[in-house]
Amino acid sequence: PLVYSFGVASGWNPIGTPGTITRSQGNVVYEIDGTPAIEFYRHFLGKDFQLSTEIALLILNDAGEPEYLRPPSGDVDVEAGAITYLSDVPEGAKAQIAISDRSAILKGCEESVQKALEGYSEGKDPEAALIVSCSSRKLLLGTKTGEEHRILDERIGHELPFAGFYSFGEIGPLKSGTRTPTIHHYTFTMLLLGT
Repeated sequence: PLVYSFGVASGWNPIGTPGTITRSQGNVVYEIDGTPAIEFYRHFLGKDFQLSTEIALLILNDAGEPEYLRPPSGDVDVEAGAITYLSDVPEGAKAQIAISDRSAILKGCEESVQKALEGYSEGKDPEAALIVSCSSRKLLLGTKTGEEHRILDERIGHELPFAGFYSFGEIGPLKSGTRTPTIHHYTFTMLLLGT
């Protein structure tokens, strides 16, 4: 029988207050709290802000806790105030702006590894690990990309074999105890495996 655990974390931190997606279609958000989506961003980031990979839309669950991120694709309909994201954004969802920097991204890596280790069967040692890191993390980390590998070495050691790759959207459950997968963005995902 297979023993496994996983960790999913990003390092993007919420700012401002949450709003409700009042009008969206697929991956295009037209309104948040009944006003153009772009105005929701301007309220917290200033009228001259520019959408970038450091800024995402954090989708919250019914309890107001972070669930997953939606990065902007870069497409903004200035006239309508609509923003296009890389994946669907459900109408009626609670959302909040989230931002990040290099140190926060690395904290997300540490959090993912910690979640996977804490969720692994007590008294057993994992035999292998699979790592999936969002390609946007690599771009934002730049010369600090190797830090994710250093964190892995420190936390899981040199003896545990692991493999991994960069992705354009990570698919997996939101947290331990759930089996329903969703598409994540900007995450560092770790799967520990053993028998």
